[in-house]
Amino acid sequence: MEEVLYVLGPVSSLLVWRAASRGVVDMPVRDGHQPDLRRSYARVRDLRTFSTVRALGDAILDVIVGSASRTHYCPSLEMMVLRGTLPQDSFCWVENGLYVCSPELCLVLLGRGGCTLHLVELACELCGTYSIAHDQSGSFVNRPQLLSCDRMCEYLDALGPCHGCAAARKAIALAADGSDSPRETSMFLSFTLPSSMGGFGFPKPTLNGRIELSRESQKALGKSYLVPDEVYRDADGHILAIAEYDGKQYHLLTSDADGEGMTIDVGKVLSDDQRREVIRDEGIDLVSVRTEDTLDFERFEQKAMRLGRLLGIEVSSQSGRLLSRRASLFARLFDTKRWHDEHALLARLAGYRREIHHRAPLDDV
Repeated sequence: MEEVLYVLGPVSSLLVWRAASRGVVDMPVRDGHQPDLRRSYARVRDLRTFSTVRALGDAILDVIVGSASRTHYCPSLEMMVLRGTLPQDSFCWVENGLYVCSPELCLVLLGRGGCTLHLVELACELCGTYSIAHDQSGSFVNRPQLLSCDRMCEYLDALGPCHGCAAARKAIALAADGSDSPRETSMFLSFTLPSSMGGFGFPKPTLNGRIELSRESQKALGKSYLVPDEVYRDADGHILAIAEYDGKQYHLLTSDADGEGMTIDVGKVLSDDQRREVIRDEGIDLVSVRTEDTLDFERFEQKAMRLGRLLGIEVSSQSGRLLSRRASLFARLFDTKRWHDEHALLARLAGYRREIHHRAPLDDV
């Protein structure tokens, strides 16, 4: 008897990855086995029998099938038909008979709707160490990194041309590894996105990259280094400035006695004032973005202008279209209420809410 398969689409798959990061469901497994989409179905009543799907609550459900004949129309279920050969590890096992898209495939298929900004945010989340809540509450948890920019580029090369691939490439080029929270991502994107998208166009920093302390600081604090939000360096690797979202608690990471590996000394967590003092003693310029700065564009712009000066970049504050773009991006990135409608936005990212014209072998019909 033919095995009945169900493969969740990019929206539901992303929600499963998020739910798994919170421990609500089991983490999907990359077992190397890829489902035959020609044997997958789209029946919402059957989907609701899976515990993983039930854990998502009333979230939008979408599925992937290999043939339109396998579908049963339901207004509460979106459906995507994919044909062609996909790279290994495009899907992950969740429970018997149920698969989800890998983070790599999620990003590609969510690029079909043409919303670059949110796709870049998703890339930073998947390539970062945090996960947004699946319930549209806007909360987040920290977790191990699911994806990297390099891994995503390798996947895109293996995938070849398909609808959503170009958008995913653009998003991953604008993203970076290592963001530790949604606010860190918002600050990073506001500083580094090109002016055409409303950003300040600064060069990419290293996110949560360590900085070695001087011998004097090591004597005072123990052999250690700090892990700031954003570290900006010149071409020779010298630190130009550090930018961080206020409230970041830097763990002092110390070497094991035998020098093998690193451990976190939980007894040495620096307060904001201690951190600033250490960084000042190191002779490094720090731009600290406080919560109140994220509530007022003019205050945030002043922080950006100071960072620009430290980087040797003149930031214009003139009025006009450029200023309007910056203000619009700021409002978009730091709006705490936007998560309430994210499921509908994800559906549009996947192309379910707009007409799509197909020109690639991997198509939705």
